[in-house]
Amino acid sequence: FPVPFDCSIVHSEKNKEIKVQDHFSFYGQLTDFKGYDVIIDIFSNYTNSKLNIYPHVAVSSKSYQSKNISIIEGYSWSNGLLDKAINSSKGVLIPSLWPTTCEYALFEALLRKIPVILFNVGAHKDLFVNMHNAIVVDPIDKNSFAKGIQELDKNPDLRKSIGENGFKTLKALNNPIKLYEKLIEAYK
Repeated sequence: FPVPFDCSIVHSEKNKEIKVQDHFSFYGQLTDFKGYDVIIDIFSNYTNSKLNIYPHVAVSSKSYQSKNISIIEGYSWSNGLLDKAINSSKGVLIPSLWPTTCEYALFEALLRKIPVILFNVGAHKDLFVNMHNAIVVDPIDKNSFAKGIQELDKNPDLRKSIGENGFKTLKALNNPIKLYEKLIEAYK
């Protein structure tokens, strides 16, 4: 059963007005089980692509030195995180190593038709097909994660295709009629 998510917000044509920037985005908890250390290593050692990190809480220290990683504090849903981190990025990274249901960051990216790169853990295994509705790699396979980033970085058509298919996946997953049927079936 998916994490409840309101998909009633229609994908806006306004998003086409936002110019895609030169970065990938990660926003969320800066913890190991959410894959934070993995993406730091990938962007420090495996790829020259740019990464913007939008932490939920202030970062006390920066434990890395890399010219292609920026930690951008002070953004939230009330002051521009949507446009700054999601709509303008080439892709949203979901490096969670937790056998998760689905994160809101994932659903928020899919709702905006932004491609995602994620590890094949938890519900991701059942919902996503590599190079169709996400780029899916085995847990801790930093080389494949970096290759996925490089593919999205250089290929706008692939970004669009994965973004469109991810949006369709999200809408199907959160279809109210199907959710109702699943919930009723669970109680039988």
